[in-house]
Amino acid sequence: MEDRRIEPRIDTAFIVKCKVLPKRDKTFFTVINNLSTGGIKIFCDKSLPLGKNVDVNINLLQETAEAKAQVVWCSKKKNYSGRYLVGLKFLEVNETNMHKLGNFINVIQSY
Repeated sequence: MEDRRIEPRIDTAFIVKCKVLPKRDKTFFTVINNLSTGGIKIFCDKSLPLGKNVDVNINLLQETAEAKAQVVWCSKKKNYSGRYLVGLKFLEVNETNMHKLGNFINVIQSY
């Protein structure tokens, strides 16, 4: 299958803090499967509804980046002990955080 993404993505396993909106009382920590400046794929213990908005705080080793994202797909994977893979598309990322994400991806890609 051809990859149609515009932004380069990296496979990674860094921690991300997620707050399911609008209440923000459903906070969970998980691991990123891959990352781009357009969004992230995360592991999740339960299904997240399509269209649900999530605030994310991504650990980039020496700093963090924050963004508002939306669930664009969710798939249960047998290989991951009943966990889900969830695709989040970034909706709102300020210039500073976008710069942090871009720099981090460039550094990882250069290795």
